[in-house]
Amino acid sequence: MLRNVNEKAGINRNQQRTMAQSLSLAEFLDWQQQPELFEQVLAFRSLKTRLGKTDHPENVFGLQAAPGLFPLLAGLVASCLPAWRAARLDPVKALRNE
Repeated sequence: MLRNVNEKAGINRNQQRTMAQSLSLAEFLDWQQQPELFEQVLAFRSLKTRLGKTDHPENVFGLQAAPGLFPLLAGLVASCLPAWRAARLDPVKALRNE
C-alpha cells in the first residue's frame, strides 16, 4: 500500500493510519503513469453508510475499487491454489503420480 507523507501539509504517518487515507486522486494517477515502478497500480477505498431511518439503522460496510481489482485478486488466488493443493496431498500418492 502506498502512503503519502507531507509534513508541510501536516500529514504524517500516524495521521495517515487514523484517517484511513493514503493518496489523493492526482497522486494515484501520477503513480499509475509511471510503468517502470509497478506493473499495475489500483486504488480502493472503504465505505460505510447507514440504511434505514429508524432508531436502530443498519450499518453497511463496502469497498469501492478501480477497475482491475477482481482480475488481480483472481490471479493471486490462482497462483496460490496449486501450492495449496500440493500441501494437502499425501506424499506417497504424490510420488506415485509423478
